Amino acid sequence: MAIKFIPVFLCSSLFLIACASEIQVAQTTTEEEKAVEPQRTAEQRSIEEAVPQDDSAVSEPTYQIPPYFESTEGMILEATLNPATVPPAAQSAYVVAQNRPKLLAQLPCFCYCDRFGHRSLHDCFVTSHAVTCDVCLKEALEAERMQVQGMTSREIRSVIESKYHPRSE
Repeated sequence: MAIKFIPVFLCSSLFLIACASEIQVAQTTTEEEKAVEPQRTAEQRSIEEAVPQDDSAVSEPTYQIPPYFESTEGMILEATLNPATVPPAAQSAYVVAQNRPKLLAQLPCFCYCDRFGHRSLHDCFVTSHAVTCDVCLKEALEAERMQVQGMTSREIRSVIESKYHPRSE
């Protein structure tokens, strides 16, 4: 019976020895790599010297307010999509966009769709963009609720900015 286990024991032992030697080689290589100082160009050294080492000197990122129209007086805005043509979950926001296009044109869109050429929250509802964008949908519904409460577009914009703008503290 003991003869049957000898090949298994030998194979297991050889496997463990092989693994141990690979780990030792990998550790040696890593230590050798650490010892070698990478070659840096003069440009890289000057960049490294220019970067402040003190964390207090590093400034936080700044975020711009997305675009919007200060006033829509005299503007002819493009028609928004018909709410009946969008999925039910987005229809109420598209109704707001259809009924209050000038309000939405005076609001920035904080999904930052200006990178696609949008100039205000209104533009999100001219296309199907807002159908899949929770930020656009929420902003439109919140804006309508605030306007019904008697707030001006400037006041609404201030509330929207304070809620969605990632200000640096």
